[in-house]
Amino acid sequence: GQAPILEYEPLSGAAAQLPCYLAQNRTETFLDIEHPSLWGKKPEILNVGLFFVVSLSLHPARPEKKYHYFRTLDFYMKYLTRFAVVMLMASPAMLRAQSVSDSTSTRESVHDWLFAAGHANVLATYLSPLEYTGPAFSVAHRSERLARWGRGKVTVQGWFQAQGSYTASPTKDNHFYDGRFTAAVAWHRNWRPAPGLRLGVGGQAEAGGGITYSLNGGNNPAEGRVALHVGPSVTADYAFRVGRRKWSVNSQMDVPLLGLAFTPTYGQSYYEMFSLGHSDHNVRVTHPFNAPSLRWTTLCRIPVLGAKVSVGYQADIVQSHLGGLKYHAWNHTFMIGYTRRLRLVRD
Repeated sequence: GQAPILEYEPLSGAAAQLPCYLAQNRTETFLDIEHPSLWGKKPEILNVGLFFVVSLSLHPARPEKKYHYFRTLDFYMKYLTRFAVVMLMASPAMLRAQSVSDSTSTRESVHDWLFAAGHANVLATYLSPLEYTGPAFSVAHRSERLARWGRGKVTVQGWFQAQGSYTASPTKDNHFYDGRFTAAVAWHRNWRPAPGLRLGVGGQAEAGGGITYSLNGGNNPAEGRVALHVGPSVTADYAFRVGRRKWSVNSQMDVPLLGLAFTPTYGQSYYEMFSLGHSDHNVRVTHPFNAPSLRWTTLCRIPVLGAKVSVGYQADIVQSHLGGLKYHAWNHTFMIGYTRRLRLVRD
């Protein structure tokens, strides 16, 4: 409120002078504001004290001007206080909105479901010295998203694929069933040298297993394989427009560089290995000189009726020459599937 006006008396013996007044205007406002807590679940009480000391001065007494002077001062103080109250009431909501915005992250992941059919060429000298050929089929799922590290320049990719083929010998008197499952994860460091173009270079870790079964039977009608390896991985994406629709092309190549593989040796049966315990270096180190392999996948994503259809080609070459035995599976397949983009929002 308004402080009283104190009359100032001059010292005795001093020259006569006009009476003066000591004027002080002080406004005190206390506010209790309940607002959501930024650090806990319970609301907090914000106690705010506003103190405005506007003037403290000595001035000649002008009784006829005194009322007008303080009325003007109170007018400004009233609106200044209202402005401060409005800002304080709005600040918790603004702080909360800023906190939610900062703590909420949106990430996008791309998922491809792919179905393939093509041609396979299989050689398994543990079962037959001949190459078997026939149709091949596969189902694959690939996902890709930004990694939590790398400042938005690193993507992590998952790859799962199940493959199968039904092949026949050159004389058509015997057939192979060949099946394989692969699971891989890759990380790519990405660059964008041109609009719409993304280049990624990184590494991949892959685990897989498979079996080849001969319909002719015999003492050893099947051969099993398990492998684990790491190697380089490169990928390229290019997005472009056809009319008003956005198309994209992706090509990726993965090459095993170093790993471990389980395989029997020449003349060794699985009965000897697992029942009699006769091992003969059945776990061997693999590298490009005894197991040159690669997987090359190229896809074109085409928008169709609000969705994206993926069509492409895959060359999956798996080869090994371990323990005196040769094995290869050359699969060339045409792929078709669909692409989904999922946005994940995390608090």
